[in-house]
Amino acid sequence: MSFIFDIITAGFDGILYPFRSLNPLAGLAFIALLTALFALLVYKNLSNQEAISSRKKRIFGHFFGIYLYRDDLGQILRELGLVLVAIGRYLRYVLPPLAVIIIPVLLVCAQLQIRYGYRGLEPGEEVNVSLWLTPGENILRANPILIVPAGITLQTPALRIEESGEADWRIRADAAGNFILNFSAGGKSAAVRLTAAKTVGRIYPVIGKPALSSSLTSPGGPTLSLSSPIEKIAVDYPTREVGIFGVKLHWTLAFLVLILLFGFSLRKPLKVDF
Repeated sequence: MSFIFDIITAGFDGILYPFRSLNPLAGLAFIALLTALFALLVYKNLSNQEAISSRKKRIFGHFFGIYLYRDDLGQILRELGLVLVAIGRYLRYVLPPLAVIIIPVLLVCAQLQIRYGYRGLEPGEEVNVSLWLTPGENILRANPILIVPAGITLQTPALRIEESGEADWRIRADAAGNFILNFSAGGKSAAVRLTAAKTVGRIYPVIGKPALSSSLTSPGGPTLSLSSPIEKIAVDYPTREVGIFGVKLHWTLAFLVLILLFGFSLRKPLKVDF
C-alpha cells in the first residue's frame, strides 16, 4: 500500500516542481483547477443530468408555490413538505457521484497538506523538537541526544519527561537550507530532515513508525525503524498561510475557494448541472 502512495507522491512532486519557487497560491490554484475539472467530468458522466435538472425544477416550483399561496397556511405547509420530498429525491441522484469523487479529492488533500500545511523555518526562527519513546522505555535511562549540524543552534539541553517518555529541545535556524538532525536514544539512532527554505516542498512535522494511517496522512514520508525504541519525532513547524484576494487563509480554505470559483466558472462550458 505504501508503494502506491509513494508513486502518487512522486507524481505530485513532478506536477508541482515548476511552482516550487513561486507564491504558494500558484501551485495551489493549479491543483484546484485540475481537481475542479476532474470533479466536474466525473460528476457529469456518473450522474443522471436530466433527472437532476428535473428535480431542481420541482424544488424551485414548490418554493414558488409557497410564495403563490403565502396567505394559505395549509397550502404553505403542504408545499414545504413537497420541497423536502423533492430535495430527498434530488440528493438520491447527487450523492452517489459525489461519493466517488470524495476519495480521490481526499488523497489530493493529503498531498497538499504535506506541502502547504507548514512552511520552512526562516533564519533566526526558533522551534521545539520532541522525541517520544515506545511505551515501556524509560526516557531517563535511554539518554536521548540531539546532534545538530552547522547552520542550526541547539539552544537548550534535553528536557526529559519521565511520565510521557518524552524529550524536548529548543533549536534555532541560523541559515536557509535543508539540514539533518541526528537523534539517539537507547543505543539506536534516527535522522530527520529539518527544512529551513522558502521554496514549497514536502514537510513532515511528525515522523513515526510505519503504519497505514501515516501512509494516508503523510504519504511518501520517512519512517522510523520498527526495532527502534524511538516511537516518533516531531518538529514544531510554523503553519503556512496562503494569501488570496488580500486575505491570509489556511490552505484548506484557500483551496476550497479556488475549487468553487473554478467549478462555477467551468460548469457551463462543460455543460454540467448540479
